[in-house]
Amino acid sequence: MINKTLRCPRGRVFHASPASKPGAANYARVMRCALTSAALFCTSSYAVACSLALEISAKMSRNSAEVTNVDRIRLANLTINVRNLPMRSDAIIYGYAFAGEHDPAALASRRAQTVAQFLTQMGVAADLLHVESSVVASNSKRDPSEQVDIQFAPVCPTGGCGFLCNTPTPK
Repeated sequence: MINKTLRCPRGRVFHASPASKPGAANYARVMRCALTSAALFCTSSYAVACSLALEISAKMSRNSAEVTNVDRIRLANLTINVRNLPMRSDAIIYGYAFAGEHDPAALASRRAQTVAQFLTQMGVAADLLHVESSVVASNSKRDPSEQVDIQFAPVCPTGGCGFLCNTPTPK
């Protein structure tokens, strides 16, 4: 599955994938962001063609909000990599549950909160975490085992994040 990240001015980030929140509200937000970005791109004297975001997906069993040991290690490594970045990074945590799971809205929220709690235990400041949750349609093409997406993106200074383009990023 191809996931796209749309970065907007003022640090706003929208995660667009087949599993994104459906509906006109999300479409309007994404389009507003895209048009604003396009306008700024067309009126600026130069553009930076790179972006820096570290992201992973965590796997959870059906009807469960438990982070696997493998993903705990991956999240710990991601946290270490984020700490090595030259600037502060916000994290957006997207929790998902399928419509066929038990109480999917609450489960999606618990999944995102579980990961947020783990990240705070790893030393990520709670004010840097932004949590969202969504129920995914049963017929979605989203991998049913990838129930949480975690994305760290730098909070760019007024001049932008162009200086990060030559910064090696951890794999």
